[in-house]
Amino acid sequence: MIAPEDVARFWRYVQVGDSCWPWLGNRMVGRCGGYGRIYVAGKLLKAHRVSYEIHFGPIPDGMYVCHHCDNRPCVNPAHLFVGTHADNMADMGRKGCTSVRYGENNAKAKVRREDVAVIRTSKETYRQLAERYGISTQQVYRIKCGESWGPSSL
Repeated sequence: MIAPEDVARFWRYVQVGDSCWPWLGNRMVGRCGGYGRIYVAGKLLKAHRVSYEIHFGPIPDGMYVCHHCDNRPCVNPAHLFVGTHADNMADMGRKGCTSVRYGENNAKAKVRREDVAVIRTSKETYRQLAERYGISTQQVYRIKCGESWGPSSL
């Protein structure tokens, strides 16, 4: 339960509108930048999680509070839902919001789709294929057995 004084302080940093309700207070920076944050009962918490708790009650242990709107500063309870880590990752993937890039979309990829098809059917040794494509023999193995360049990257 969030104390009334914390709830009152929360509302001082919210811009209520017709759609997203942006958090006007302190925000996280870096890889997780954009999420609002606020101290509640001496703990620094994400503002959208606090909003969820104010409106819907406690968040079950291990659960995430996700955004339908994909707007990290948004604290509108109508835009929030609870899910597992897997739910969050699947939601991000459906919306194309993940920073993970597979296959040719990965800036560090050394082979292309056509190369993968050749590698998988080639009778050359792993060493020959590794030298030919400028990759390690371990990477050749991963491609051949589907650990790398799986269905999601083709």
